[in-house]
Amino acid sequence: MSRALRVATFNIQHGLGPDGRVDNHRLADAVAGLDADVVALQEVDRRQSRSGEWTRRCCARER
Repeated sequence: MSRALRVATFNIQHGLGPDGRVDNHRLADAVAGLDADVVALQEVDRRQSRSGEWTRRCCARER
């Protein structure tokens, strides 16, 4: 039995949470909670102090 491919899009807003804090582990958990096979992320920073300088690495972790 085949399963449909689940695709999601997620705007991470530079890693900034609703509480005004950058919490990359919380962000990674939220993305993992989408239970998607493919996730397209928007507003991903690279080496920017506003996002804790490591958003990209954290979000790329494997399940």
